[in-house]
Amino acid sequence: MNPENADLNPEELKMVRTQLHTEFQSENTDRIEVALGLVDGIADITTVGVLARLLVSGVLRPEQRAMVTAMLRDVKLEGGGAAILAEAVALQVEMGRADLLALAWEAGATAEDNLVKLIELAVSASFEVQIEVMTLLDELEGIEDESEWTEACSILQEAIEERDASETALLAEMQTILRGFEAASSCCGDGSCDGSCGGDCTCS
Repeated sequence: MNPENADLNPEELKMVRTQLHTEFQSENTDRIEVALGLVDGIADITTVGVLARLLVSGVLRPEQRAMVTAMLRDVKLEGGGAAILAEAVALQVEMGRADLLALAWEAGATAEDNLVKLIELAVSASFEVQIEVMTLLDELEGIEDESEWTEACSILQEAIEERDASETALLAEMQTILRGFEAASSCCGDGSCDGSCGGDCTCS
């Protein structure tokens, strides 16, 4: 932490952080440069979102962009990945989305945090975004919200049916991943398992 801020109480620290966030939104690269040098020890989960928006704002110089990318890649705060992912899915434009999705994955985000929105992006966005969504899906260990799973599968199925097969390879892979959770939840994949086996039964 900056020595000047070491003795601040929580309320004073909050005020300093708020000012820091204001500097990030100034679009003045010199002010942003100074603010980036003060992040250590001041940042919290809200700063992650601000930095994610700053990264895709288009105002950063190349060296500043590299600095912010490194900061987001190294986020260790609990929920940091989810915060970056939320910014990625909330973007109103395509530019920078794939980068944020990649950083969200590196910071520990899971597709389950925004499953339906990610699938909606996958069927409407660029190939680069599809790749990053696929990476997040690959890391899924399970899906707790069955309604979200059902909606995500439905969106993929509709997109696959409407498009030429040459355009749906990645979408089909995503569908296979999601359907795998259905098979795991029913053990035998056909709904015949009553759960009494604890998921360890062997299907013939």
